[in-house]
Amino acid sequence: MVGAEGHGLVEANVKPIVVVSGDATRGIARRIAAQLRARRHEVVVAALDRTGKIEQVERAAALVFLFAKADAARAPAPVDGIRCTLQRASAMRIPSLVLVEPGGKAGRPWWLELDAGVWDGTVARACAHTLSFLDAAHLEARHRLTLDGLVAALDAVSALRDVVQVAQLLAVEVRRRKRTVAAALQTLLSVIEARRWELLGIEGERYTVVVHRLRAGRLVPIARVAHPSVPSRGRTWPLGQSHVGIAAQRRLFMVSPDFRDTQAWVAGSPTDADDRRNYVSVMTMPLLLNTRRRQAEVVGTLTVSSDRRDHFSETDDLQAVAFTALASLATMLFVTGGRRG
Repeated sequence: MVGAEGHGLVEANVKPIVVVSGDATRGIARRIAAQLRARRHEVVVAALDRTGKIEQVERAAALVFLFAKADAARAPAPVDGIRCTLQRASAMRIPSLVLVEPGGKAGRPWWLELDAGVWDGTVARACAHTLSFLDAAHLEARHRLTLDGLVAALDAVSALRDVVQVAQLLAVEVRRRKRTVAAALQTLLSVIEARRWELLGIEGERYTVVVHRLRAGRLVPIARVAHPSVPSRGRTWPLGQSHVGIAAQRRLFMVSPDFRDTQAWVAGSPTDADDRRNYVSVMTMPLLLNTRRRQAEVVGTLTVSSDRRDHFSETDDLQAVAFTALASLATMLFVTGGRRG
């Protein structure tokens, strides 16, 4: 694509609606863009190049093509390129609209080979068509997100059921002293790691999942799984320091979209640069045992981290709910093992 007005797709911080026009519809495209911007949309107006293809389609929120009678003489006709662009957009669930003005006596215009909506060539109708299309696409996206969320929830439930079954078997082995609590937790984390996509939404990024045990006022790592590129430091944390220490001291479920921007970040480490790359978004759940005391006893923490900012951002979304359930399973193993490691 050439002739993008304002900025290109690469530079846009928010995915823009891309309005692509022929030479004769440039003014109409700008009017549509003005209305969309009034609705707080990011918009890029682009001239159709000779191939009809749009590079980096994935960076667009929606595509709108406009063609008028005066564009009929374009040679070569870019039908194949436009069709390819529309197919790519469809595969990526990017809504697309093609508006064309019917041909006159000059013959059949090339764009009638496309799956297009016919429009009368006026600015008012073009704007009305575009706004209606975008409203419908927005509703469809919301519906799709609901369905996708349901599928994700079912996947998480299935994965969680598998983890629960393993945890129950591990608890039996711990009770019979065939396995230590630490060894049982390591096995549990390995199962969680195998189902990390369904449970925690972790796929390609660097991650860690760690259980710390509270010993003499310090949280000591006793079980860990991680992406191969994230080295194990074996660090321990006093209560009140770092993400795990603060969560344990305050008995709070802590979720940090960007851990590095919080007071919990402990700066000055020789590995600080690597840590800032590896530990970005974090969730920590204190593991609490109910005792005869008024307040439940903190025995440790469960922590998951991702190198992707905002991976974890809510305390009540699907990943947080699954993580809370996983923390309960870790706590069960502590309860079963008592004071034994």
